[in-house]
Amino acid sequence: MRTATLLLAATLAGCAATPQTPTATPAPAPVAAAKAASAAPGTRPPPPGGISADLYSKSLQYGYRARQRSGTTIFCKNDAPIGSRLEKETCVSVDSLEEAIRQAEMVRDQMRRGNSCGKADCSNGG
Repeated sequence: MRTATLLLAATLAGCAATPQTPTATPAPAPVAAAKAASAAPGTRPPPPGGISADLYSKSLQYGYRARQRSGTTIFCKNDAPIGSRLEKETCVSVDSLEEAIRQAEMVRDQMRRGNSCGKADCSNGG
């Protein structure tokens, strides 16, 4: 009985010391082919909604994401209103996107200058 116990312990110790080689699961062929086609060097898909590449790049910088609703492209971002920690989704149409980004840039520039009233001299009638 004692010999059987020692033999079992030696077998288990040998199994534990044997390195196991992990088996890699290959990606399905259609998914791999789609990724390879979309990552072709030098080719970028056109921006959604028919906007310019520059405007699309700016929209991404300001947190906008393109979405499809009722067959039209809109751009949405999540913002927390002042005084709240709960984010609210704000969406604009393709036509309004340029104006929304222009206003966001204007607010950003005013904050950088430290000028909150929008005028050169805030002391004259604010």
